[in-house]
Amino acid sequence: MLNLSKTGFGIRLPMAGPLANMANLLQVAKTSEEMHYDIIWASDHIMWTSKMISHIGTGSLEAVKQDQDPDVFESITTLSYLAGVVKQIKLGIAVLVPVPRHPVVLAKQLANLDILSQGRLRLGIGIGSKGTSAEPFAAFKMPFNQRGKMVDEYITSLKEIWTKKVSSFSGKFVNFENVEVYPKPQQKPYPRILTGGFSTAAIRRAARLGDGWLPGFLTPDQVRDGLEKIKDTRNSLGLTSEGFHVSVSAFTSIADDAKDAEKIASRTITSRLASMGKEKLSVTPSFEEAKKICLFGDPREITERIGEYVDAGVDDFELHLICHNMDSFVEMMELYATKVIPSFK
Repeated sequence: MLNLSKTGFGIRLPMAGPLANMANLLQVAKTSEEMHYDIIWASDHIMWTSKMISHIGTGSLEAVKQDQDPDVFESITTLSYLAGVVKQIKLGIAVLVPVPRHPVVLAKQLANLDILSQGRLRLGIGIGSKGTSAEPFAAFKMPFNQRGKMVDEYITSLKEIWTKKVSSFSGKFVNFENVEVYPKPQQKPYPRILTGGFSTAAIRRAARLGDGWLPGFLTPDQVRDGLEKIKDTRNSLGLTSEGFHVSVSAFTSIADDAKDAEKIASRTITSRLASMGKEKLSVTPSFEEAKKICLFGDPREITERIGEYVDAGVDDFELHLICHNMDSFVEMMELYATKVIPSFK
């Protein structure tokens, strides 16, 4: 019998793509709190070019307007604003790609956000994908192929700054000396850090440096396999896995009729996964393949699928809603809130 009492649900904010604007950000944040979701999630990109319009995080390709500007909201400033709008719901970043921010400035900004939100920050950190991060790395003249080592240094240096009165760090990419940064985060010793990715290096990063793991777009079996590897690695390092938290990002489309949900999602998800170059899928992924790592269907089907993930060790979900407009966005949120989430509380 599954223990589902701890399962949480969060909504990806319309940070980029066809639904990205201030009014929609406010609507989703407020509605998420009113419907008693656990967390709202912000994506993180400094640059977002016209080539990336097809990288839908929320919304759908059908919602993209001709000659649409590639608007993208910055994660930390957006959540700092929303922290004063919504008072109870947690605020997450999934995932922060810390480069090119200087780690001392980043530590200050995140500590401020944690304080302004009264300890509601949950921090996902990742290295960035080729499709969305290669161009920004090139623009800032930073070595994209060494981004994993760079992020490792960032995570370690953030912890140093947050836990020591005066901190120094000497690495290949990050260097500072005798830095004194206050105030410290409200959460002690610092906000929970969830690391992203599913590669061998990402699994090692989660085990060594993370308080949790935030992979995206995996099957339940892949989640189970990755979590087992993380626990084995932590055990070999003498680290406990008690309290280690697993969040999963998933594209989703829900409707009372499963065929309607799949019709809404089909064009966007096949294009999105092809652009991501998922190794676990074929070069040209079919919709049936995509369904293995997404949540599409009616409330009963999605409830069953979520149960499979929970059984694999997932604690909560970041839901990327595929929908054509904001009316559909809110309708999907309500279906989850009334017909799916109650089964896990």
